[in-house]
Amino acid sequence: MSNQFTSLKWIGSSGGPLVLIPKHLSHFWMGYYFNLNGSLVSPFEMTFDELTNLHLAISKTDYDRACEIEKYIAPIKVDSGTGLVITGEICPTSWWQEEFGGMLVRVRYTDDILLIPSFLLNLPDSLWEEESFCFDLHESSLLLFGSVEHGKDIGDLLEIILHPGNYQIFTANYSPNSETALIIHKFNRI
Repeated sequence: MSNQFTSLKWIGSSGGPLVLIPKHLSHFWMGYYFNLNGSLVSPFEMTFDELTNLHLAISKTDYDRACEIEKYIAPIKVDSGTGLVITGEICPTSWWQEEFGGMLVRVRYTDDILLIPSFLLNLPDSLWEEESFCFDLHESSLLLFGSVEHGKDIGDLLEIILHPGNYQIFTANYSPNSETALIIHKFNRI
């Protein structure tokens, strides 16, 4: 039995979607902070008038942009590159490594999280729906974390290693039994 089989690391979100960002771009992700003259300012530290004027001047936070995405998974601009936003229900998420890619596994509900790896070994081919975009990866290290967080100070994160290349993404809603429901995003290198 592989080490991956018995030791999946799960992360959650403190609210809102998750983001998957190339590591070298992660410090550009501002989360729910504004960058005012080189200083990070939380909207919670501002008066209503200050926040209203700021929103009119510089639009939205990265967190706001992530929350506007309605698909389960979609690209989002991060500085000069691209990351992914993973939306929908707030649920535990892990990474399942495969030879030519891998899968983001999200648990909507289960009565035994230790059974999840066994469900991933025999996924039916008929599950998958192809996403309308490809993810072009230029480095091997990605960080998965809550979109509310600032990329320089991430609390709960998952580091994912993928070979650089172009990936087609497929999504599946999968219920292997009545006690388990998963949302899975499969990354296939093309």
